[in-house]
Amino acid sequence: MSFHLAYSLKYNRNYRTKAMKRPRKAAISSDLDDDQKRWLVVGICLHSVISPALRKYVDSILTICYNELIHNYKIDTQIYPGHLQRDPQTGIFLNYEAVNNNKASYGKNVAKYDYTIKNAVDLSKLFLQTHMAHYTCFDETCDSSALLGLILNIAKFDPAIKSDADNVRKTIRNPWAHCHFSEWDTAKYSNSFQLMKKLVKDLKLSIHEEKLTIEEMEKWEMNGQHFLSKTTHGLEVLNEFRQETHDLAVYATLVAEGSDDQFKFSTQDKTLKRQATQIEELEGEARQCACRDSHNFDFERWKEQDVMFVQTPVVKLISKILETQPTVLIVGEPGIGKSMLMHHIGLKLHKLDYRVIPCSGIQVIRNHYKKDIKQMFVLDDICGQFTVSLSDIEYLLKHEDSLKLMLEKGNCKIAATCRLDIYNDEKFQASCSLFTSNIFDLSAKYSKEDKLTICTKYLNETSIQVLRDQEESFTPLMCYLYSKNENINLTDFLHSPYEIYKKEWDKLQSIDPYKYCALFICVIFNGIIEESFFDIYNENININKKS
Repeated sequence: MSFHLAYSLKYNRNYRTKAMKRPRKAAISSDLDDDQKRWLVVGICLHSVISPALRKYVDSILTICYNELIHNYKIDTQIYPGHLQRDPQTGIFLNYEAVNNNKASYGKNVAKYDYTIKNAVDLSKLFLQTHMAHYTCFDETCDSSALLGLILNIAKFDPAIKSDADNVRKTIRNPWAHCHFSEWDTAKYSNSFQLMKKLVKDLKLSIHEEKLTIEEMEKWEMNGQHFLSKTTHGLEVLNEFRQETHDLAVYATLVAEGSDDQFKFSTQDKTLKRQATQIEELEGEARQCACRDSHNFDFERWKEQDVMFVQTPVVKLISKILETQPTVLIVGEPGIGKSMLMHHIGLKLHKLDYRVIPCSGIQVIRNHYKKDIKQMFVLDDICGQFTVSLSDIEYLLKHEDSLKLMLEKGNCKIAATCRLDIYNDEKFQASCSLFTSNIFDLSAKYSKEDKLTICTKYLNETSIQVLRDQEESFTPLMCYLYSKNENINLTDFLHSPYEIYKKEWDKLQSIDPYKYCALFICVIFNGIIEESFFDIYNENININKKS
């Protein structure tokens, strides 16, 4: 690995780390002015669109040139002092310091240099100053400065392209490197793109390659203008702006290595970091939704509950499926642990950079879908909790095609739970094509030992042994509820839990009617109690509607 490439990678890691650690408050002063943004967009285009096109072109011409020099001057086997010292066409001295690690190994002792030129890349380095020739092949390590220099210094290149290269270097590349932001007004922005397009057209690429390159350039020219004005369309390309800004930061380190102007590099560095901060802020604004606080509340609740989660073989199986598949449907009887299992898997995917979105209904998926980020939608009791929801089924059928297209993009996953009675309903069966290949019935998959393993979180060893010895069916939820009042006989509770609780409620009504009323209020308001419910002047309370 070359010194420049190693330094670039190190800088990029440091840059990303600092960006992640940057305080949110710093974004307040991160806004760049329009001149700086135009400078950024042109730099991205020069680095990511023009340079790749030039590399292919330069490689093809220098390969021809290299083969000619092998035939005429045996440049691949030459030795000192009979080596080719000047370019036969231009007469300029060839720089053998830059090849075969000669300068680092022998300094100024040219008699010991290795003069064999092994390929077109080595040949190209003979025409550049040593500090510009640290690239290893015609790839990202060979930047626009080196590419333009090769076109200008080697006679083999077409005169029209030499003229284009000279204009691009003087008008775009050099001013860009010197960071005089005030130069980058709308006229210079437009002129820069015209010059770059002319260079691409004169390269005489294939029709297909030229079309793709020009389209990519025009995309940046247009997206840059939208980005400058912060329009909605501009926000859609933030991900690409962020990645290209990172790449441009690496390129800036290469520019700095070839210059003593540390002020210039410092200005570039600060500008690129400010740009990264601004993009982070805009991304955050673009991606947040009105119900984000609700999502965060649910997500934090999952974390608290996850401490009681017990790993079973099914967890690994479902997690492995979701690595390659976009959907999973977890079915089972009430209380078997469907939701807790799904929430646990959601927490695992969150650690793999997925944005996990708790869904109150199927509609949330289409309303929150973002094509540019990895998302996992988590949906409890799809299509109904106690009875089949015909409106949900109708919605699934109506939007089946669009949901499948979202999943095919590769960034989106859907994990849902469904009670067995809902799942077995023929109307649901007709609407669940999204999940047909990945359905897990926990009631069938969980053995008695699996359920006992889970219940060890709630019950003591004596109760676990009772469960192991008796034939009564049980679920983890039933055992959790029993653990809250172990004075009840475990076998009686499992045999008829409703009757047990009914007797407890009757006792509560007689002994403590206030607690009984509090329980009643919790039930009708679905466990959510607010002070406003007890405000006798609140005319918005509607018991019938809430219940």
